[in-house]
Amino acid sequence: MRWDSDSFKYSFGANYQHTERLVLRAGVAYETDATTNTNREPRIPGGVRTWISTGFGYKICDNSQIDFAYAHL
Repeated sequence: MRWDSDSFKYSFGANYQHTERLVLRAGVAYETDATTNTNREPRIPGGVRTWISTGFGYKICDNSQIDFAYAHL
């Protein structure tokens, strides 16, 4: 199998400190793969992907925090 190009991933994310205990997060990413349509198969899906993600962190007390995140490809 031969790949004719490189893989790249560009991403941007941000945190927003809403309160002293709550931080909100969001991000977006664009990823390319070296797999072309001529050598793609079910075992090697490859291709171009766009990621959108969101999440939050909540500080329960001084030494405990809970984090939640979701990413959609």
